[in-house]
Amino acid sequence: MTARAVDFSLDPDKTGYELAQRWLEQRQPGGFFERLRVEPTEVSTGRMMLRCEIDAGHANLAGLVHGGVTASLIDMGGGGAAMTLIGAHETILTSDLAVRYLAPGRLDRGPFTATGHVSHRSGRRMVAQVEVLDATGTVLAEGSIGVAIRARSVQSGEDKPRDRR
Repeated sequence: MTARAVDFSLDPDKTGYELAQRWLEQRQPGGFFERLRVEPTEVSTGRMMLRCEIDAGHANLAGLVHGGVTASLIDMGGGGAAMTLIGAHETILTSDLAVRYLAPGRLDRGPFTATGHVSHRSGRRMVAQVEVLDATGTVLAEGSIGVAIRARSVQSGEDKPRDRR
């Protein structure tokens, strides 16, 4: 399966919340999101919910949903929640990811949802907690991500390190 390239402009003059709202409206920006079949379903300040349509392409060798799918949902849900809190001319990068698998993900229990919320913010860092559930409401995993907030160059769109105070 070939996914199309990401088709989503990170307009440096827009806040993260504005970008998250646009993502919600667009639903599918392509790239890894399309390959994984993930799209946002709810966005609010410091919170994002994602939906992942599960299919046979998500399977591991044991016939269950691969743990990397779940880990990716934690990264995307936490990053999306953090995204809603950044200002114009800022971007975020995941600095760490922790996953606790609680139940196996079954292919016949999709879609999966990942709900992330920011639990801590200090200076140029945020932490988001994420819970991943299957369609029956079973909690498959809990996790957290740390993100670093970086300045985005207006001219080039490149990320530039900023003072970490």
